[in-house]
Amino acid sequence: MPKQKESLTYISNSNNYLKCPYCNANFVGNNYKQIYCSREHKDKQQASDRKILRRRKTKSRKDRLTKKFNQLKKSSYGLYLFNQIRRSGTVEILRGFTSEMLHELNRIKRKATRYSAVKEGTPQEDYHLSHVFSAKGNETSIGTIHPENLVITPAKWNLKHKSIATEGTGRHILKSSLSPKWTVKTNDSPAEILGKARAYLGDEFNKFLSAVQLTNQREQLLKKLTGLTSIPATATLSMIKEIAVHHGISTFNKTSSAATVTEVLKHEIERLNKTDHWTYWLINQLHYECYFGIKIYALKELDTPSGYEDFIVEQALNWLHDCKVDIVFEGKPAPDYYAVPIECKEKITLLENELTPLDSFCMSMHRYQSSANLKCQEFASF
Repeated sequence: MPKQKESLTYISNSNNYLKCPYCNANFVGNNYKQIYCSREHKDKQQASDRKILRRRKTKSRKDRLTKKFNQLKKSSYGLYLFNQIRRSGTVEILRGFTSEMLHELNRIKRKATRYSAVKEGTPQEDYHLSHVFSAKGNETSIGTIHPENLVITPAKWNLKHKSIATEGTGRHILKSSLSPKWTVKTNDSPAEILGKARAYLGDEFNKFLSAVQLTNQREQLLKKLTGLTSIPATATLSMIKEIAVHHGISTFNKTSSAATVTEVLKHEIERLNKTDHWTYWLINQLHYECYFGIKIYALKELDTPSGYEDFIVEQALNWLHDCKVDIVFEGKPAPDYYAVPIECKEKITLLENELTPLDSFCMSMHRYQSSANLKCQEFASF
């Protein structure tokens, strides 16, 4: 930008000589506002100033991205990306990813962590991200880590069941379309693999880095301890926590229980837009029973066999993973273990509030029973 008037040098106050900021030549101005010896030099100087400003901004953005990338390498999300890419052998499992998809994958990963139990600030990994189309793949294709190819799943179920690789399911890419340029080795470091992923996605990866927040317990504690003491670079999180306590700084010692599996599966069925199925009716119903009790109408029969809820959870997980789903439990279709109390039939007919999917199913199938035959004392008043 043009330099300020105060920076101009008058060679002689008697004849008003000025020195041009661009070429340093002496000249006599036409008026007191003139700064440059010519319009051409004014334009060139302003163009030069704009170029310098752009370089400063570019450098500062580059520095910010470098800092964010270094944070990503150490974060749980960055290590998740690193492990998934290394496992598949190529960064092309990110094919077609935008910055928003990277954010969505991060949100799902964090959600799985929040669903898990926490013991003294450490997540217990009760829930995993499992693949719909197997990450290992089959003879022709491999699964991606697209959000639509991942399901938040109980860890025990994920370890017991290996995801399948059936054509037409999940998100996958042909092995024949993979480029050797984007392969990775099992002994590559997180910096090398994530660096290759960054090169593969280019500006989309940088847009993600610019917006993502990657602070973790370690970094937050180190920031609080700045100026109080020096921390060895090799210090573990537990060591840093001990140092923080010694200096009177509160640490992350939260302890909490894991979310119920029905809450998790209800969320996942809705996220993946797979609600048009009887498994959703029952998972939704079991979730309502756990949290809201009397606010639902459809109720299980008194003689419902044991193991019913485990069967529903298993079938819902099969549905989410595009596997075969069984509807018959102990010789009877699973939804038919529910009915609506006949005593409240008229009340439901006049009800303005939206019914649960299973309430509506029972009404449409005319599945009514006396409340005396159902597990609900609250309906005795009807």
